[in-house]
Order: sequence, then structure tokens, then C-alpha cells
Amino acid sequence: MPNFHTDPALWLETFKVELTSASANLYGNGRQQSQIRLTVELQTGQPPLTEAQQKSLKLVLERDDGTYEPLPFEGANALLWAQTSVKDERYDLMPGSGTQAPIAPDTARAFSKVMYVTTRAAGGANAKLRAMIQKDERTTYYTDNESGFDSYVILSTITPPTFSEGDYVWVRSYERGNINNVFLHEYKLQLKGLGLSSPTQTIAPGMIRWQRNEPSETYATYVGMAYPGTDKTVHYESAIKTGNTFVPARQANTPGNDALVLVLNGADNINFYSDGLDYGGPCSVKVTDRHGNEHILSFAFASEGSDLERRSKIVVSYS
Repeated sequence: MPNFHTDPALWLETFKVELTSASANLYGNGRQQSQIRLTVELQTGQPPLTEAQQKSLKLVLERDDGTYEPLPFEGANALLWAQTSVKDERYDLMPGSGTQAPIAPDTARAFSKVMYVTTRAAGGANAKLRAMIQKDERTTYYTDNESGFDSYVILSTITPPTFSEGDYVWVRSYERGNINNVFLHEYKLQLKGLGLSSPTQTIAPGMIRWQRNEPSETYATYVGMAYPGTDKTVHYESAIKTGNTFVPARQANTPGNDALVLVLNGADNINFYSDGLDYGGPCSVKVTDRHGNEHILSFAFASEGSDLERRSKIVVSYS
């Protein structure tokens, strides 16, 4: 508990913590962040905050018994709730009815710090967060009744939604060449109303299927994927042998940063080999959306139709 050697009001004029996200809710996926601002303003005549005092300004979790636990910083020691001063640009803050207040510039008397909180707590959990600051090694103040600066933020977790096929858009986004010979097709997979973000695990980045499984066959479709984001590099299964003459697409042509792009290289110069049948699919990846929730996406060649249709049509599975 705090140790008051002096009245904190003699040192501080303002000491508060406030929610600056539009919502006090967030998903308990350990990725989505909630934004909280901590502010102190010194009494007139007080010397500016030292670097150590500024560093000590952080969030604490109020336990059920009224004691405080410093909120761990993200990393190895982070448990259910964690804080960081770094905004993860891969994910959006939760939208809501609130408005984000502008952050005033620091002055000789006023100092503020923006912290971002994540959690892995299941839906329905709450966290009551206060701010702390250390005036010196023996004196710690909290934003509570005892200090005279009572303020706190309560964050609540919500259960991630369950996604199904109707939540996605799957369309051909680029095509070039002759479907009966050499072609390049791209398909993009988007999440309706919310963009996809970075992958969390690539289970199998690519696959291949020949027109016919015969030693003389050279017609095949070699599949890879470009992950959501600005990097359009196409990732393939490196164990697949495609020979020395075939050159696959290295960059996706489909514009935009919020979709997963599947790239189909229709080729006439990939020699069939029996071990290549082990890489006939599906190819799968785990990606996150802009709220940090995870999606498992699998892509397989069609199992019905002509030989050409079975290597040029894709079936998508969602989970």
C-alpha cells in the first residue's frame, strides 16, 4: 500500500488515469489493445519530474482485497493482463460510442503517458486499473481516495465472435494468360467489415497438382499465398520440386493490405514426380483480423470436374 511521507497534494495538482479508447471493452486474445492515458500536473513551484519519476508512472491492477499489483509489461512475465507503451499497429482499438480525447503536449508542470493494455482473460472478466507514481524510493502514490486523486478505469473482456463462411468474401482478383496453357490467377479472401492482419502460424504455405499423375506430365498448378499487409511476397512450400525452368510469381498483383491472397501459377514446364503428390494440399494458415481474433483458413484443390478444373478451382474451408 502507499507510503505517504507528505501530502501528495503539496506536490501534485492533478493525478489521474482515463480511458482514451472509444470503448472499455476488448477481446481477450492477447493482441487487441485498450488505450489509457496517465496524467500528472505538478503544483506551481515544484521542480520538473525526473526521468525516474516519469518512468515510475504506470498502471496497477486493483485486487479484490483493495491492494495493488503492478500490471506486468508485455513479455515473458505477462500473465492475464499486461501493459506496454507501444501501439501495435497491426490491430485496431475497439470501436465504441466514446471519442478519443486529444493528448495535450507536455510542459514543465504537466506530463502524460499513454499506455496500451492487452489481456488473455476469457470473456466476462473485468480489470480495475489505477495509476501509480513514485516520488522517491520510499514514497509511492496511487490514484485512489487515500491520495485524494481518486480515478480508475475498468476494462471488460468480451468473447470473440464465431466466424462462418458468410463472414468472408472470396473472389478472383487477378488473372493473366490462357487457362488451357500457362496462366496466373489470384484470389483474395477478405473478412466482411473488418480487415485481416498478420499470420500467427503458417501450417502449409503452398501445394501443387498436376494435370495427370503420369511421368511424362508437365502441366501443373503451383499454389502459394501472400499474407495480409503491405508485403506482397508470395510464400510457397519450399519442399516442392519445380525444376530449373519454371519461375513462379514472386509478388502478388492484387491491391490492398487487408486480404489474404492465394496465387495459382498454371505452368507447362513442371515435371511430375511421385513424391510431389505429398504436397497436393490443402495449404493452411492462421491469420488474425484487425481486432486480434484468429482465423484458420484452408485451401484445397477441387475434388470433382475435369483434370483442368481439378487443378484450377479452389475450395476454401473456414474455422
